[in-house]
Amino acid sequence: MQHSPPARLLRSVSIALLLAACGSPSSDSPTPTSPPGPSTGLQGVVVVAPAGAAVAATELQVLPAAGGPAVATTQSDEHGRYALALPAGDYTLTLRKAGYAASRVEGVRIPGGGPTQLNLIQQRAFHPSWPTEAPQVDVGDVLENGSYDADNYLPYEVSVDPAGPLPTQMIYAAIGKTPGSAWASGESQAFTQTDTTGSRFLLPRAYVGLGPTTFEVVAYDANNNRTHVIRHITFTSVLPSTPGQPLAPPVLQSTLAVTFGKALEALDVRPAAAPEGASLFVNVHWSPAADVPICSSPLITTPYQYRVERRIGWGAFKPIATLPGWSVGQDLDGDACGDIIYTTDYRDTSADLQPGIPATYRVIAFNDTQETAPSNTRTSTPLPAFDVRLTGPAAEATGVSTSPTFTWQPTQTVGAIRVYNGLLWDTISGNSNVNFSSAQPRLVNRESFTWNEDGNYTGSYYEQLQPGRTYEWQLSLAFAADSATSPTAVSVAADSYGVYGPFTVASTDVFRFTTAP
Repeated sequence: MQHSPPARLLRSVSIALLLAACGSPSSDSPTPTSPPGPSTGLQGVVVVAPAGAAVAATELQVLPAAGGPAVATTQSDEHGRYALALPAGDYTLTLRKAGYAASRVEGVRIPGGGPTQLNLIQQRAFHPSWPTEAPQVDVGDVLENGSYDADNYLPYEVSVDPAGPLPTQMIYAAIGKTPGSAWASGESQAFTQTDTTGSRFLLPRAYVGLGPTTFEVVAYDANNNRTHVIRHITFTSVLPSTPGQPLAPPVLQSTLAVTFGKALEALDVRPAAAPEGASLFVNVHWSPAADVPICSSPLITTPYQYRVERRIGWGAFKPIATLPGWSVGQDLDGDACGDIIYTTDYRDTSADLQPGIPATYRVIAFNDTQETAPSNTRTSTPLPAFDVRLTGPAAEATGVSTSPTFTWQPTQTVGAIRVYNGLLWDTISGNSNVNFSSAQPRLVNRESFTWNEDGNYTGSYYEQLQPGRTYEWQLSLAFAADSATSPTAVSVAADSYGVYGPFTVASTDVFRFTTAP
């Protein structure tokens, strides 16, 4: 069944800002690497942002969702972690700490059984003298425990009332959540500098399959006070399933654990509880399970989804993400049908990922009527973080040879191989793209390089550096890998090219020196 979107449907934007590191509750038991917690209750970690540091000694207060006095309080420890013994039920959580904005989560559901994992965000206050009260958020049209048709648009309207004179900074809304995941299953709609979304719509089939899920709203005011509202809903369908070919299991092609030796301030990267001063995620890649003929008429094959499952250490596999199997892109072949964009990747930024602890993944394809067997599995063991410091020519050195030897030293030995590349900046000509070596810019398991040692600049302007000239140098690339041929884990100290992420990571040191006259 095809739909025409309402005129006021806001263009969807990335969910990264909404739910990374602030996952909805799940009933998953903790992995062997998780801190001990209650047999029934709530546990997790508090961070300043999905890209931020842990928040220690913040006060958590738990109130019944229906209202009334607090039923439990605790403080996060020095690593931002907390644990509370609570009976099954629905709750509201509040967080307070001097110098920090307020944070409030409504609709926290704790089922029976093992402890529920809930990671929380509490940002630093933008201005300490401004109000630190979480904004009041009203969610219209979407009812708690409501049941909705997955084949029609889900209407919603959000209104925000910040404390005092503060304006609303951002509003995010999304549907689709996998228990235990740090991400929503699909995309979100975002609104800036407004107290209300107006009447808006989301298409469930674009984000999730059938069954129970959540509708979630996050609102921030200008002082970073935050309110997160969770509504538990169920999607059903009255349409008959369209006959089609049986789904084939997807084939997991690779997993790559990427550790950065710096705490990247990028909202879609750093998980809660990453190594101190570092960032860590795992990229998972697979091939599509089957073709999905979107434009066949009159019937359209029922959309299918993927469920990504992960095992930490030697524990059990648990679902960490539910993803749409495809999306419709621009019509590039002129058949009046948008071309299919298959979902083949997932970035896991879970707080459970730790250096030295294997993370094993598998993927399952499913639709309304069938589910495949799990794919093959692949394992990555994240490497520890490290950095590389420059040693020579030293910062502000003078009288340096016009054929200098550049040296550096890693802070620790990581991985099976270490790969480097250096860049030189000529401060007079402004040329900043001069590699140490034009023939083989990546130096493997080396911690020094003499200028033009390979002779590839011979006969050129850069055969030797100019006398009496000031230059700057740095490492443009420095990473370690667990294998030279088929790496499953890398640890990155510098990456000026964005090889391992949608961003660049600068070298810690940039040294300036002057050659001899």
